[in-house]
Amino acid sequence: MQLDVYEATKRTWSPTNTTDLEQLGGRFYFLPFSQEARCSCGFCTEMGALTESKVPAEIFRSLDRAHSSQYQAVIFPCYFVHHPWRSEILAHCHDLGLRVITQISARGWSPTLEQEVVQLAQQGIGFNVLLGNPGAPETRLLAVMQSHSESTYYTLVVTQPGAVPKYVASLPQPVLNALHFYFPLDPIETRRMFVTPKINQTLRKTAQLVRRAGKYLRIRGPKGVDIYEPHIPTDRELEPDLSPLFQTVTAQRDIQVSVIIPAYNSRDYLKNVIRHAFKQNLPAENFEVIVVDDGSNDGTQEELARFVAPYQGTRNFKYLYFSRLTPRQRGDSQFRAGIARNAGVKNSNGRILLFLDSDMLLPPHYLSDLAVKMEKYDVIQGKRLFLNEDVSNELTSYQLIDPEIDTYPEDPYWASFQATDDWNKLHNHWKYVCTHSLAVKAEDFKNLGWFRKTFLYYGFEDVDLGFRLAQSGKRFLLNDVAIYHLHPPPSQSEYSRSPARRQMILSKTCRIFFHHSLDELAFEDFRGMLAPSENIKIEMPTINTKATRFWLSHFYQVFRWRLMWFLFHPAPKATFHLTGGLVRRTFQLIYWRALWPTACWTYWRVKAIGNWLYWRTYSLANLLRWRVKAIDNWLYWRTYSLANLLRWRVIGNFYWKVMVPMFWGVVMPLYWNLVMGFYWKILCPIYGKVLVPAYWLFYKLAWPIRKPFYMVAYQYRKRLLRQPMERL
Repeated sequence: MQLDVYEATKRTWSPTNTTDLEQLGGRFYFLPFSQEARCSCGFCTEMGALTESKVPAEIFRSLDRAHSSQYQAVIFPCYFVHHPWRSEILAHCHDLGLRVITQISARGWSPTLEQEVVQLAQQGIGFNVLLGNPGAPETRLLAVMQSHSESTYYTLVVTQPGAVPKYVASLPQPVLNALHFYFPLDPIETRRMFVTPKINQTLRKTAQLVRRAGKYLRIRGPKGVDIYEPHIPTDRELEPDLSPLFQTVTAQRDIQVSVIIPAYNSRDYLKNVIRHAFKQNLPAENFEVIVVDDGSNDGTQEELARFVAPYQGTRNFKYLYFSRLTPRQRGDSQFRAGIARNAGVKNSNGRILLFLDSDMLLPPHYLSDLAVKMEKYDVIQGKRLFLNEDVSNELTSYQLIDPEIDTYPEDPYWASFQATDDWNKLHNHWKYVCTHSLAVKAEDFKNLGWFRKTFLYYGFEDVDLGFRLAQSGKRFLLNDVAIYHLHPPPSQSEYSRSPARRQMILSKTCRIFFHHSLDELAFEDFRGMLAPSENIKIEMPTINTKATRFWLSHFYQVFRWRLMWFLFHPAPKATFHLTGGLVRRTFQLIYWRALWPTACWTYWRVKAIGNWLYWRTYSLANLLRWRVKAIDNWLYWRTYSLANLLRWRVIGNFYWKVMVPMFWGVVMPLYWNLVMGFYWKILCPIYGKVLVPAYWLFYKLAWPIRKPFYMVAYQYRKRLLRQPMERL
């Protein structure tokens, strides 16, 4: 086959990066490209490796997108080892500077495949070894991979949780050092293939068996990739390559802070947020504002274009539009805030990324203060205050807000967090990370994997990022500078302000978060979302430290279990019958030879007598029942016929001969001639030609007169009377 873009001649491949794969951070681009290929690992379905077939040009375009999206490496499925375009694909990855990783497993292992793997390892190709096929082939595969440990890591794709603990405990320590767990998401939720408590219990038992074997294991989720989400449509764009539709640029630029704002149908609030961002005392050439419009249909694009036009050349601003194939509703499975923020990061140039919601107001000194504090900390989040509904509008100014009057308290969860002195000392401090005003260094954000793309619903994509930041040892700071959250209207709420609906949505995204983190402390904190029906507290067993009592108890337990085995355990077929189950076999002999025959004889005799009595009683009862029912039916039909005759003779004649003619001959003509004639001929012309134009003209002309009185009344109530700005 001739290649569409690149010549068919073989190109030489040389490794671009020989860094140890376990030390390599960032995101890995998983590239399935053939549905007809033969799966040799047995896990392609669970990992999403089977997709539509692609011609070479499409594969190369996917690699170009991975490069433009700043991925660190590209992972190919198991069938890449035998792919006919392997040399050309490797050469293109080398040109783009992408590290190449291919998946292999022990299934279908052969001397020919071993030679191919050794040859690829010598060329600098990395390997993701998929475990789960115990036996001689896997033992040989592990021996080959241990000689190339710097370019190999291992992934256990769990399809049978019950067999995991013993299998993992049998693996050698070098494999455990580079082992990652992959629990596939269930494509059919009713099947409940992997219930989250069962995953946590399996991992806990696995860690215990590994410790008993004298080894060490660190529980980790999949490396560099998102777990395949089968509910995501194949036509959904998860890695958009967006360019600004319009932008403003200053003459000189040295961007320190990039403010990234995803927005969906929040036109009025968004203008006020950008206005406050433009008023920062940080020099204009040192920060930029990037708005990622997540498919809004409320005229946001046109309104922002008019709004930023006067700032041309004085501010750095970019507007990106992320289109949608189908319209969305709040709370549905088309939540793309994390993907939109990733698109904003691709177009950013700042050393600090500030993720800001489209309804947050910043003070003028916020960015300059943030740039100073980021020299000592890695993650900074603002202290959020919620504004009352009557002061949340596009005219609201940060300087005119009084926190004691115009704000209301957060819920207890966030209120207790914002009252803390040191964020880093809180238990599971990463769970408070929220992107309403999250600042992180761009280098850390890109090295730790960006926002995950598989969060279909609202929530937990920011907690997932916070977990990775905490695991890497980053320092957290809760900023003491207050920022204001405009009161969200009901149409902007992802869960319609319903606590039950919020819990339901968060339970879905929390499950995705746990599949990636596999953290036991996270499971304990979010048990209510991960296992709503579970109310049993699992207590870890305590060990008696007294040596004498401990060993006596140990020998007692051993004797007890061996005695129970001798008395009740079934004996093996190839050995003498009395080696096991003595009591059980004695009881079976008595049961089958004496008790069972006697019970059967008695049962059938009693049943015969009972059947004879039953049928005799049944026949007499039926005879009486049918006689009574016949008389009852005769009386019923006679009474029914007489009642019907009376009803049709009296009521029917009155209805058809009196009521119907009166309705159509008198009532309806009066209604159409008087009522409807007055409405259409008098009221409608007065309303449409006089009242509506007069009201519209008065409303337009009176705005310059009403506006000063509105501002004066607002200031009088607020400053002089100290009256709370609450809607009456």
